[in-house]
Amino acid sequence: MVLMHYNKIEKDWLKNMSTSILYFSRTKETKKMAEKLAGEIGATAYEITDNKNWDGGLGLIKGLFYAAANKKVEVSYDKAADEAETLIVMSPLWLAGPSVAVKNYLDAKTHSNVHFVLANHSSPIDKPLAKFASKYDGIKKFYGITHKLENSEEVLAQVKADLA
Repeated sequence: MVLMHYNKIEKDWLKNMSTSILYFSRTKETKKMAEKLAGEIGATAYEITDNKNWDGGLGLIKGLFYAAANKKVEVSYDKAADEAETLIVMSPLWLAGPSVAVKNYLDAKTHSNVHFVLANHSSPIDKPLAKFASKYDGIKKFYGITHKLENSEEVLAQVKADLA
């Protein structure tokens, strides 16, 4: 009973904190995680888009090419996301970093309280995360999800704990 009361207080406090979750999702897996986290912490999830078709195997190949060539894309999202005190940015791993849309978004932003979540299927995530972290020292915290390790719940719980 006391634990339930504590969880309610924690959830209410997190809802009062202004947080936006920005995500890019090619296969909708990152979208599901972003929306789940948003519901748990009372945040709003906003999709980052780039008006490219990344569907299917051809979209995957095109995405890998764009990532390897460090291509620029025109990014769009709801600008209300930038008004939050805290931003959580979520992206799938594309080669050794985030999707091109998220990379372009972060290149243009200077928000002072950003938490970044990079997710992939099975590759070790520590090395790409460390490489990416060295390029974006303005990001407060970095997190890595590897679906094969089934660590998404643990990582998202750590994100919530770090926001408290």
